[in-house]
Amino acid sequence: MSGNKQNESSLHGPNLILDVENFGPIAEAKNVEFKPMTVFVGPSNTGKSYLAMLLHAMLEGMRDVSSHVAYGWLNDLADPKATKAKRLLSETTALLGESAYRHRSPAISEIPIGSYSHEAREILHNIAENQCADVVKAMLESIRQYFEFGDLSNLRTGFPLGDGRPTISIGDNSSRWSVSLNSGTSTIDINDVKVKLDRREIARYMGQSWDDEVSPDWVFRFAYRMLVSWLTAFTGLRDSVYFPSARTGILTSHRVMTDSLLRDAHRFSVDVTDRPIIPYHKVSRDFLRLINGVTSSDRSLSRNGRRSDGRMREVARAIEQAVLHGTIEVIEGKYGPPDFEYHPSGYRELGVPMFRSSSMVTELAPIVAFLRSYIEVGDVLIIEEPEAHLHPAAQQTVAAVLAYMVRKGFRVLVTTHSHYIVEQLGALVNAGADTVDPEERARHLQLLGRELDRDLYLTQDEVAVYEFEPRADNGPSDVMGLEFDPDLLGYYPLRYSDALTAQRNRNVHMIGAREGF
Repeated sequence: MSGNKQNESSLHGPNLILDVENFGPIAEAKNVEFKPMTVFVGPSNTGKSYLAMLLHAMLEGMRDVSSHVAYGWLNDLADPKATKAKRLLSETTALLGESAYRHRSPAISEIPIGSYSHEAREILHNIAENQCADVVKAMLESIRQYFEFGDLSNLRTGFPLGDGRPTISIGDNSSRWSVSLNSGTSTIDINDVKVKLDRREIARYMGQSWDDEVSPDWVFRFAYRMLVSWLTAFTGLRDSVYFPSARTGILTSHRVMTDSLLRDAHRFSVDVTDRPIIPYHKVSRDFLRLINGVTSSDRSLSRNGRRSDGRMREVARAIEQAVLHGTIEVIEGKYGPPDFEYHPSGYRELGVPMFRSSSMVTELAPIVAFLRSYIEVGDVLIIEEPEAHLHPAAQQTVAAVLAYMVRKGFRVLVTTHSHYIVEQLGALVNAGADTVDPEERARHLQLLGRELDRDLYLTQDEVAVYEFEPRADNGPSDVMGLEFDPDLLGYYPLRYSDALTAQRNRNVHMIGAREGF
């Protein structure tokens, strides 16, 4: 891999690996690794959206770690003699070395937990267990909200093959965190995790005499950084934005939906079983909230109040130019939610409202708007059926846009039924071979324009394709990883091949019946 590619791939950090058993329509999903470009493919009603939503719910629960963690256990760690804290501080400074914390640079130092003594590792393990107990609670509560079950044990498949308790396990290639959705208990393994520490943070405590009481504040900061490092190592993700398959309906009717929610808000606290109130799934409510918070492009800020990153605007512009052939404009209302208009190329003065725009426009407009006003580089974008309402040529271009997102530092997870998207991603993996010259790549791809196509590619390490296969008719599904076929040089789900073969056979048989042979 060239140095340029290596630098770009480091944007994404470590990959999250998820194991799931007996969860909704999913019987078993082992070692599902969420790479920068992850694809869920398979028949309808096999659990693709279920698994995508589970990832989103878990990340939502773990997003604000500091608000989930209780610190009562620090009293035991920072005891009057501070023996445990002193051991951690002493071993940490020894492992870092004097140059690490006296250097003026604020660079991050990493300490493998395996480098500590057995006693120190026990202390760190106890810290992780105490901190993660509250993170587990927050994560399970988030899963309950998204799947709308008071008792998560009800999320078991309900099929004879899936009567076991639903469980999930997250981790990376070396460590795992297992959580029972039924009991809310968890077990962890942190032996291979590296703790990331800012030199400035360590230097603040180096002047203390070993005879003095070690500051509980240092213990807290060290413990907190250890947890953040551990969760970051497991997830490699910052935040997720979920684009549901119903995004067109929500975008075109968001003002009506918002009005209905506000009109009946006062009634939700009383018994309204005799009133036909429209139910909204949490994914739809979240999406509606984000749409209502979108701002115009001339003053777009990220969710943290910073000016939108140029890379996000580049992706939005690529979608507009290559797929929409026009621009999306957000019109902020003085009172209430914003409006959205589509301006076709060459007709800048013509503003077409969303309810009059094509379904292709309404499918992709919220992605463009969010890129300019909410999404940050490093986020994971979960997009259900990006091919919806698109011509095959446009589907191939959308696949190129997804790869372009990866090149700009995003992580992308898509659920799809489109073999055009899967095959195009395979072609972009071929475009990422070291033997391919950038000019040749641009000449042959012709997807996003010559300038962008020069650096438009994926690597095999960046792509994961998973096929969802039911064990029986309408039964629970197994999730199987698809390798890049070294002979056919692409990804080929079995169901696609079966469907295409069956269609060809039907046509041949009908030709035979027509011609009488």
